[in-house]
Amino acid sequence: MMPGGRLVFQSLVAWVAWILRHVLTFIDKNRQSMSLFQDLFSQLFGGAGGFFGGGGGRPQGPRKTKDLVHRVNITLEELYKGKTTKLALTRNILCSKCKGKGGKDGAVRSCPGCNGRGIKVIMRQMGPMIQQIQTACDDCSGTGEYINTRDRCNACKGKKVVPDKKMLEVHIDKGMRGGQTVVFRGESDQSPGADPGDVVIVIEEKPHDRFRRQENDLIAEVEIDLLTVLAGGQFAIRHLDDRALIVQVHPGDITKHGMLNFNVCLSEDL
Repeated sequence: MMPGGRLVFQSLVAWVAWILRHVLTFIDKNRQSMSLFQDLFSQLFGGAGGFFGGGGGRPQGPRKTKDLVHRVNITLEELYKGKTTKLALTRNILCSKCKGKGGKDGAVRSCPGCNGRGIKVIMRQMGPMIQQIQTACDDCSGTGEYINTRDRCNACKGKKVVPDKKMLEVHIDKGMRGGQTVVFRGESDQSPGADPGDVVIVIEEKPHDRFRRQENDLIAEVEIDLLTVLAGGQFAIRHLDDRALIVQVHPGDITKHGMLNFNVCLSEDL
């Protein structure tokens, strides 16, 4: 490339970078009005019930914190008889001293480093291309707010929430199975301006040494001698509640090894 051509190319790159920088500054300063315009446009042409029937509108309703999911291992005996177990839960709740404000009244200000957005836009030139990178603001840790150190709440250190321990009683009903859930509404983490999520308890069924569960039935595999198969007899099975169930075998009930015969094998409804 000729020296004159290289100079023109560098000037063109600098001019494009200048244009992009000013466009981003304009967008940043007018973000609120653009957001209002996008909302209006979404309602007219893309929101729920818009003229063109499209979805894609901004979600309605208040923000919600994440659900807390816990898994509990339950034995087959406990699922058969039912059980109440306790679960120690640690979650975040709003600071009672500052009422979730993080500091004194009026102490919370919009972060000057990101203009309250919580993110910073970094322009990085890679050859002839200019790359735009969004990163969390390191001044406010992505919150968009700033509280002076001397004005921060002593209890929560400006975080607006404090850890709290709570004991939940989980009621396992008779007949429940692995994969089912017990939900505690609104018991998850609290956060200013958001509804608390749920605590979801997921039941995991432990394998059993005597029974195999099939839907609401219990299948027991039992070894019996040939004489009982041919001439008949009886044997006992210890149930989940420790009862001894006597199973009567009649001649001809069992015709081959491993067969499943509900006239002989125990089928106990959960």
